[in-house]
Amino acid sequence: MSQIGTRWGAPSACAITCTLLVVFTVGAPGAAAWAAEAAKMTVFAAASLTSALQEIGRLHQQQEQGSLRFSFAASSILARQIEHGAGADLFISADAAWMDYLAERGRIVAASRRTLTGNRLSW
Repeated sequence: MSQIGTRWGAPSACAITCTLLVVFTVGAPGAAAWAAEAAKMTVFAAASLTSALQEIGRLHQQQEQGSLRFSFAASSILARQIEHGAGADLFISADAAWMDYLAERGRIVAASRRTLTGNRLSW
């Protein structure tokens, strides 16, 4: 997702803010166990993050921290898969509404929810 954090056009009063949120799904390892579990971590992420996360995965493996398994698709598709029991340790959504959808259904650990990054379009 090379366009995250990039601004297009001239500054104006009109701006669209887009946030990416990350959460651990229910049953994911706690912070203390995270390092041990990272070698077999499954990450569900918005398709727009494919390039960036694949690079992170390569670096993770080069540092001998294990390999991350990725599943990339639209946030809506991934959220519905998690809702129906798909095994994701980490969910990175490009749409806060789908993160809310999972939270309302008790499918995420609320304390693990974070805003990773965002961008603003100006014209």
